[in-house]
Amino acid sequence: MNNSQGATFEKMILAGCATYKKKGRALIEKTPEPCKIIKKEPNGRAIVQFQKNNKAQCDFKGVLNDNRAIVFEAKATTEKRMIQDRLSSAQFEQLTEYGKTGAVTGVCVLINKTAAFIPFVIWSNMKTIYERKYITEEEAEVFQVETPAAIHFLNYVNANEVGEFIEQKLHEIAKDRGFL
Repeated sequence: MNNSQGATFEKMILAGCATYKKKGRALIEKTPEPCKIIKKEPNGRAIVQFQKNNKAQCDFKGVLNDNRAIVFEAKATTEKRMIQDRLSSAQFEQLTEYGKTGAVTGVCVLINKTAAFIPFVIWSNMKTIYERKYITEEEAEVFQVETPAAIHFLNYVNANEVGEFIEQKLHEIAKDRGFL
């Protein structure tokens, strides 16, 4: 995916964040990229250097109106599948840790033409659930979200179906690991 397509996807997520803020549903902000100002120029511009050694954080963090934190990464591809390894190890670890505290965690994806919010419990267990480390556009449709001029990542097209899917898969994982 080229940078302009990724930037458009991110702008649509930001529009979703603005909608949720306006409606009092959530306050979610984009995490700034780790960079250092090398030189300030008189016209207000600056030369910056991305900090290669800093671990990249997840793209978005905030709080929902029910007092739960929300943390998620955004990924887009024109391919028909999204590979689990698109998350860095630092992002994977961060989503895992936030999830342990009860935060809403996930990966907001655009796979070809399907926008979806994949709960991190599904993302992190792709190998168990799908028997491979990627999710197809068709499989992501269960997590599809509304996209009228913005990515409404909290508005699943079929919330009941998502809940049932997650419950079923978690039950299967617990059973496979001998917890049930």
